[in-house]
Amino acid sequence: MKANTAWKEADQITAGEFTGKKTADLLVRWSDGAASIYPGVDADGFHGDISVRPRMSFWKNATVVAAGVFAANDRADDIMVRWASGAVSLYPGVDAAGTHTEIQLVH
Repeated sequence: MKANTAWKEADQITAGEFTGKKTADLLVRWSDGAASIYPGVDADGFHGDISVRPRMSFWKNATVVAAGVFAANDRADDIMVRWASGAVSLYPGVDAAGTHTEIQLVH
């Protein structure tokens, strides 16, 4: 990918398996609260992007975003978010259709 100014707005980047294709996918949280999945990132670069959170979403208040296997499954498709307020949320089963249900772990 050629250099561009958009990546200056990437506040958080985490890797996981969000597309169900057993590939290394990236989830990027942008400074405006949007979040995107970049599926199948490899030595050949990016292979499209999928919007999972809209601009100006509450995710602009995220301070830490981490992917892993936190729910009862065997794929690294769960997202843990620490908010600026100190709250912590879990989003199990994040995929190309979105972030789905938020489970607040710390209020």
